[in-house]
Amino acid sequence: MHTLKRILRLAPLLALGCVSGPIAWDDAKEVPGQPMSRASMAVDLTTGRTFRDSSRLTPPVHPNQCPGSVTLWRDHAIAYAAWWSVRPDSGADIVAVSTTYDGVWSKPVRLDTLDVSKVGCKRPPPAIAGDDQNNFHVVYGMQAPEGPGLFLSHSMDGARTFHSPVPVVYGEKLGRASVSADSLLVVVAYEDPNTTPTRISIALSVTMGHLFEFREVVSPEDVAASEPRVMILGRQVMLQWRRAGQDTTKRIERRGTVR
Repeated sequence: MHTLKRILRLAPLLALGCVSGPIAWDDAKEVPGQPMSRASMAVDLTTGRTFRDSSRLTPPVHPNQCPGSVTLWRDHAIAYAAWWSVRPDSGADIVAVSTTYDGVWSKPVRLDTLDVSKVGCKRPPPAIAGDDQNNFHVVYGMQAPEGPGLFLSHSMDGARTFHSPVPVVYGEKLGRASVSADSLLVVVAYEDPNTTPTRISIALSVTMGHLFEFREVVSPEDVAASEPRVMILGRQVMLQWRRAGQDTTKRIERRGTVR
């Protein structure tokens, strides 16, 4: 049933694949390659985003955890983590946990176990994001039974249970991704597996990640792009990526507004 639900979701993904323009973008510009933060989005922030006692937060360590695959997301009252857990058959499962500011991690949840690849730990780490409504989103690339692609699974109860995975995009060249969420809006930026040279695309959900209604290619077509970073706050979006041959201390940035 889990696999069937994923295949049934493929039809609307293909049907909407030609829809473009979900975000009104400003022109791209070169910026310093410093870490992104919500404060840097030049919007009015009324609440802090500092995780309490973050210096005491220790990433979870579990058997069969792929080295370098643990990804953390922190907010003022909760933190999440996700990683790849390798199996004896060289496939891997996506595992997630959460913690409050006391730093005690919850029981691990295997949110997707359908990977059929044999590459072990040779895969990009998952991308994760939470929001103020206790929603937690995990994005990852895997060789699913219906084909290779990038998927999102989300939890609405603090990483205790997860909805069935939703396809973001299908394609052979699975690369890095980034995800951000604010209320009903969820945006995923990814190295597009269906472009040559590789470009950065975004997928936008206006239904809290239950379906991705819009997607578009955002980076220029003549230069390879990689390592996307995305952040959304309200209807404002900030996207960054690195282009081939670029100074490693610089990134390209575009800002936009969800229409």
